[in-house]
Amino acid sequence: MKKLLPLLLLFLSFQSAKANHVAGCEITYAYLGNQKYVIYIDIIRDCRGAAITNTTFTYYHRFQNSSGGSQQYIPTTKPKLITISEVSNICKGGIPFCSKINTSGQGFGIEKHRYTDTIDLTNSTITGHINAGRCIFTPYIVVNQGRPNQSTTESIYNAELSLCRLSSPKMAYNNSGDYISNPINKIQCNVGNFMSYTVNDPDQDSISYVWVKAKSTGYGVFINYTSPFSYDYPIDVFCQPSTTIKCTPKPEEFFPKGIYLNAWTGEVIATPTNCSGLYPMVVEARQYRKDSLNIYRYMGCTRRDLDVWTLDFTKSGTYTAAYNFPPMVSGKKAYKTCANRTVSFNFTIKDSTWNGYQTNPDTLEIKWLNIPKGATLTETKKAVNHYEYSFSWTPTPKDARGHIYPIHVQVKDNRCAAPSITERDFSIFVDGGCCDTFNLKTIKQSGTGSYKIGENLTIATDTLNGYSKVKFQWQAKSPQIDYGNIQDSKPYSKTNTSKLNIDSVQFFHENMSFRLLAANDICADTSNETTLKLADTCFYTQIDSINVYDTLVHHSFDTTFITQWDTGKITVFDTVFTRFFDTLRITHFDTLKITHYDTLRITIYDTNFISVEDTLNFSIPLSGGSPLVVSSFEVYPNPTSDKLIIKIGKFMDFLNYRIEILDELGKIRESMTINNPVIEFNVLDWGVSNGIYYLRIKDPKNKVVEVKKIAIQIK
Repeated sequence: MKKLLPLLLLFLSFQSAKANHVAGCEITYAYLGNQKYVIYIDIIRDCRGAAITNTTFTYYHRFQNSSGGSQQYIPTTKPKLITISEVSNICKGGIPFCSKINTSGQGFGIEKHRYTDTIDLTNSTITGHINAGRCIFTPYIVVNQGRPNQSTTESIYNAELSLCRLSSPKMAYNNSGDYISNPINKIQCNVGNFMSYTVNDPDQDSISYVWVKAKSTGYGVFINYTSPFSYDYPIDVFCQPSTTIKCTPKPEEFFPKGIYLNAWTGEVIATPTNCSGLYPMVVEARQYRKDSLNIYRYMGCTRRDLDVWTLDFTKSGTYTAAYNFPPMVSGKKAYKTCANRTVSFNFTIKDSTWNGYQTNPDTLEIKWLNIPKGATLTETKKAVNHYEYSFSWTPTPKDARGHIYPIHVQVKDNRCAAPSITERDFSIFVDGGCCDTFNLKTIKQSGTGSYKIGENLTIATDTLNGYSKVKFQWQAKSPQIDYGNIQDSKPYSKTNTSKLNIDSVQFFHENMSFRLLAANDICADTSNETTLKLADTCFYTQIDSINVYDTLVHHSFDTTFITQWDTGKITVFDTVFTRFFDTLRITHFDTLKITHYDTLRITIYDTNFISVEDTLNFSIPLSGGSPLVVSSFEVYPNPTSDKLIIKIGKFMDFLNYRIEILDELGKIRESMTINNPVIEFNVLDWGVSNGIYYLRIKDPKNKVVEVKKIAIQIK
């Protein structure tokens, strides 16, 4: 333990002026049943600062309605302190930094002070608020300490709980969940830091993680951010060029670029460049749940709200024992699969030594969380600082849901001078609506490469994995015609192939694309005979190009509507043969006068006049995909005076599209990537006046796909 004393002395030598006693706060809650909740208030204390007492903060209950009107009061019963625990990053066998709990002048660590409060929804005061429409309950505290680099003397920390749908059993309760890792408010500069702001939700709701503004004096008052910083760019980070902190994040690099927040998992990754900074970093975890109408509804949120130090543990290189690289988790992190289809992947965990400062590699402690039921995680290689794993899972139809499965790994090295912790997440999305894939075999042909009239050009499929009762259908397309049915749907079996006959197709002098789709709307699972709805996300394998050299006969065929497809190509080089019939009799009449007009070409530029109404509804086709994949967008209220809400149908197909709000001069007032079916903007945050503004939607290639007008009328 003696080798830790120099580090303790080093930490104690930092400027005490930065040692504010409150380093952050997290407020969570749990449903107890019988309309009762317990509220957990976790105050994070810097062990060098003053002790926390009942006078350190004031606790409030706040009830708000949808239009922003609210009432708040101090409850008669104060929160009760139940535990104080050190949550510092200490290596295995190390001594605590906070040797005396809740005592000023201790080491460089942090403590978590947990207070609790119990609320009863049957309380007449609370019932009165809910009946009056003030159904968003906000427990919050006001701490008598200002935020970093601010002139104010107070800080506010909060959570939210929606009590707006108590009549629905499915929506009448919510658990915020607990954070899966301890807060970290001191991070090493000039190396990658892989942090977690992730919540483990027992309700398995859909969670969206977003940067939000730190709150100062007064509930609706936020701190001032000085350029180049903002609430979503809160910290000095490594970028190229170095003149900006707003570069595109590169979270998988050894020295990650930019500031990265994974909106699905809550990962926060950055390489700080300022070795003496103190920054407020606030990530909000917003929970959404589907109601009986299959619409996602807001259920509540919690916040990990920390004042984060960026430090040089090596003390400008003089303390060599503190040189330490973080463990790296390499491999793809996001996967999408279907029910009854196996998803498998490999990845590596490795801790690199720092040349010139480390002789022996660090040992690693690895912890896993949220491995799905039925999944296997196999350790395929184990060394002191190098592990390899293989993951495999075959989800069932019951595992399908509208949001991801997050799999969390925590990797901690045991470099006791300055241990590093890496928190990473793998995400798996299970779609229960798509059929299993199939492959197309080699195309069979006759003779020496030319086809004769009436012969079959056969395209055969491999057998489907687990499906035997599905009907399939061939379709074809050329540059001049859309996809059309070229063969009636027929049952598919595991032993038979699906065949396309050449004499049933109308060919032109151009490339023809073919697809094979399920022609009905169910996929039968032979393992348990349950049926699954065939969603419009079934994409199938392409077929190879083939050449046809002979004449073809045109026959009529039926039509059927099909949603999506994959393509292959058939190139046709010869002419279309048309059958001749018997004598064609024409009766000749008198003079036929035809007036020939010149070609009239009209180009229409912009005839879409938009009027502003209460709710704006429109649809957008998936860029670069099937023209039949369309998402509905609902924007309201319009006009708006405070909040603007955007609901997106089929939002999973529009991930990485971008929504922007522009004023009449073209200045971007708000910009956000689509990562949730419901996006909410606070218009008052834009600092705008009344007038017409524009909602612009861009695809992942930055192409504008839609522009709509919205009106702002601030009261």
